[in-house]
Amino acid sequence: GIEHLEEAVHLKPQDAAAQNNLGTALLQQGKVSEAVGHVEQALRLKPVYAETYHNLGAALVQQGKVAEAIGHYEQALRLKPDYAEAHKNLGNALVWLGRVSEAVGHYEQVLRFKPEDANARNNLAWVLATCGDGSVRNGARAVELAEGANQLAGGRDAAVLDTLAAAYAEVGRFAEAVRTVQQAMELAVAQTNTALINSLREQTELYRAGSPFRDVGRLTNAPASP
Repeated sequence: GIEHLEEAVHLKPQDAAAQNNLGTALLQQGKVSEAVGHVEQALRLKPVYAETYHNLGAALVQQGKVAEAIGHYEQALRLKPDYAEAHKNLGNALVWLGRVSEAVGHYEQVLRFKPEDANARNNLAWVLATCGDGSVRNGARAVELAEGANQLAGGRDAAVLDTLAAAYAEVGRFAEAVRTVQQAMELAVAQTNTALINSLREQTELYRAGSPFRDVGRLTNAPASP
């Protein structure tokens, strides 16, 4: 347990592995502020832990320090270029900061290394369907990705159905967009996901009026206060 890891750090504060293990365990328990000191100490002692850089980035995002997290994700990827989870979380952080075209490249890398990652597939589809920048948008690819994500989710994930609807709207398939957004609404109501319900209402109106949706910032798993 934690006590055992704390004892190890107490006995050998210069042991990078002990600091890293305690920091990681604290992060897993959601004790972010306690964890950060141990994680940073581990990295000072031995700057080779790709996973630790990634975890520190994720902890900073939870605290709303998204810009600060980016450097840690990038460091993780320098150490381990095929680190799919770091590519995905860096992509998310870049979207929240409005750096959407950079994010697309990282989502593509996730799917290169982990094609079954439904969350990355969904996020990339959302960006390609809803980005205000026409040079980033790609409706046909968004439909293909979102249909794949929906298959992986067995049609039971409201956020994925929401993305699929946005993708259909982007390619002008508004009847399908309306039908899909209604399916998403039924699931969101069943799961009492209020934030999503409000957004889906707004989207339903747009699709009925033959308009696509433009709000790339509302990605799944966005931090509370970017």
